[in-house]
Amino acid sequence: MATQIQWRRGNTAQTASFTGAVGEATVDTSKNTFVIHDGITAGGFPLARESALSANASQIQASFNQANSATNTATAAFVRANNSISANAGGTITGDLIVTGNLTISGTTTYANTQQLLVSDNLITLNAELPTSLTPTENAGIEINRGNALANSSLLWVENAGKWQANTGSATGAYFLADEAATTSAGIYANGAFSTANSATNNATAAFIQANTDFTNVSVAAGTYGNATHYGVVTVAANGRVTSVSTFAVSDPSSLAFAIALG
Repeated sequence: MATQIQWRRGNTAQTASFTGAVGEATVDTSKNTFVIHDGITAGGFPLARESALSANASQIQASFNQANSATNTATAAFVRANNSISANAGGTITGDLIVTGNLTISGTTTYANTQQLLVSDNLITLNAELPTSLTPTENAGIEINRGNALANSSLLWVENAGKWQANTGSATGAYFLADEAATTSAGIYANGAFSTANSATNNATAAFIQANTDFTNVSVAAGTYGNATHYGVVTVAANGRVTSVSTFAVSDPSSLAFAIALG
């Protein structure tokens, strides 16, 4: 008869509360695996079964493949970036570029060859390198390139004048923009002149109405009066209103030639 060997055994809960001797092996009947003990640790150290090792091996292999693919992609990106840009010689990037963080460009000219420029900031600062301790002396503004045929136009802040200047590009096409105080003062004068003119117009209208009323109240028969050769001609309608006074001239040079048309 074959010899049968049985090891100390118990389910997972029983094994977890058991502290075996150093080097002792027991069996976890729930997990169907050996547990090796060190004489100190309760529950010992379960050994992995072949099926678990196979599953873990598959997961490890999949993780390795994914990591390896990512490494290859990163390596290819590094090689491309390294070939595109040299720290000493510069280079060209083909495709989109996203920079997370601040971007500082040191050079003479920054040229953006784009069809659309979008800036999220609502304030663009010019002369940004000017220290706050220095008094500004340089003019600053925005210039528009109008090609070779026409001079450039600009909206310029002129320091020595303390004003904005609109420049059309011609020799006589620079105009300072009026400040608020000057605009307000001009507006006050304009409003005053308008009020005076409006008052004079109202007075003239009232005088005309009064004169026309007084003349209408005069009883005059309809017809034509006067002498066209020496004195002129006045035409009166049936209602007694003067409709026209013709131009006339007299031999006396001190007299005045005039023409009036009345409705």
